[in-house]
Amino acid sequence: MSLEEILRKAVEHIDSGLLRKETQVRDTVINPILKALDWDVGNPERVRTEYEVLKGKEGSVDYALLREKAPVIFIEAKKLGGIKKAKKPRDEDSREQLFNYYYADRRPEFLILTDGKRWFFYLGKLEEEEKVLDNLLFHEMELTSREEVSKYVSFFRKYLERKQIVSYRSALKAAENVYKKNQDRKITRDAIPSVWLRMLETPNQKLRDLLAKEVRNELKSKLKPDDLREEVEAFLKEFASEAVPPTSRSRSSKPVPASAEPKAGKGSKFVGFVLDGKDFATKNSIETLAKILKEFSGRESGFMERFAEKTKGKERPLVSKDRDKLYARPNEAHPQAEDLKNGWWLQKGTNAKIEQIKKHIEIACEVAGVKFGSQLELIEPDAQ
Repeated sequence: MSLEEILRKAVEHIDSGLLRKETQVRDTVINPILKALDWDVGNPERVRTEYEVLKGKEGSVDYALLREKAPVIFIEAKKLGGIKKAKKPRDEDSREQLFNYYYADRRPEFLILTDGKRWFFYLGKLEEEEKVLDNLLFHEMELTSREEVSKYVSFFRKYLERKQIVSYRSALKAAENVYKKNQDRKITRDAIPSVWLRMLETPNQKLRDLLAKEVRNELKSKLKPDDLREEVEAFLKEFASEAVPPTSRSRSSKPVPASAEPKAGKGSKFVGFVLDGKDFATKNSIETLAKILKEFSGRESGFMERFAEKTKGKERPLVSKDRDKLYARPNEAHPQAEDLKNGWWLQKGTNAKIEQIKKHIEIACEVAGVKFGSQLELIEPDAQ
C-alpha cells in the first residue's frame, strides 16, 4: 500500500472516533506510516520501541529511529486527543516529557510528538540554553482532510523518509532552514507593533496619501490628498495616542494589532485568542466566538452538530443552519445573524453578556477536545 493510501486510511480511522487507546493509534496510524517511509518497526536495527533513555530511572520513549545503531529521531505517541496539559500536578506535559528524554540521551536530530491526528516536529541538536519548546517547533500538522493527503505525503517524505535521514541528511538541513526562518519571523512579528506606532505618531507621506485617497474614493470627493493633509495627520496622531503599546497588554508576548483593538466596553471584553500558539485578532467578544467556531469546524466535521446540541436553548438555538430560527421574529435574523461560512449561522444579539459568550467558548473547546486556558487562550484589552 502506498503512503498516500495509508494516509487516507489514517484520516478515516481518526474520523471514525474508534481510536480510544494509544496502542490503537500506534497500530493503525503511526506504524503503517513509518513502514511506508522505510522504517520497519519490526527491525530493531532500524527502529527500537520503548527505547530506554533515562539512565538510572524508569523512562522510555515510544520509538527511536536509528542510524548506525544511534537514535536519530525520537517519537512519543499519545492516545487521540492526548496532547494537552495533564490535570494532575505531578504529571508532566507531553512536550516536557519528550524533551526530558532528549536531554537524557544522545540528543537525536528530530523529536516528534503525535496522537495520530496532530503531529509536532521539533528540531534537536540545539544548545541547552535554547531549550524553549515553542522555539524548537519547526512544523505542526493535522491529519484531518482527505483532500490534503498529497501535502501530507510531501512533508512526510521530506522530513521522515529513511533515505532522507540516513543517506543524504537533507531532512535535517531543510528543518534547520525552516527553524531559522521561523526565528526571523518571530523577531519581525515582535517588531511590527512598535514600528506601526512610530509610523502613526509621525505619519509618512505614503501612509497619509493612502488614507486620504481611500477617504476621497469613499466620499467620491474632488479634494486632492494635500487638501486632506491636516485632517489625516491629526487622525493618525490621535489614533497612535489611543493605541495600547505591546508592553502593557495583558498578553505582551502575543500582541494584537492596534487596528483590531477596540476600546474596552460592553460586549468588547475579548479582542482575539491564541489557538495552539497562533494568534487571531478580533474586534469584540461575539466575533471571537464566531472565529473560534469557524476554526473548530474547519478542523473536524461534525463539530457544529455537537456544539449545537450542547448549546441548545429552551426557546431558540445559539447556532442553526436556518437563520430564521435564531430569533423570535424571522426578519430580525437577517441583520444580526453571523454567517459562519460553513452552512451555519450564529445568533449575534447585542445584549449577549460576556459571561455567556465565555461559557459558549468553553463549551466549544470541550466539544473540540481543546484545553481551554492552555491550548486556547482569550486575549483581553487592559482594564481602564
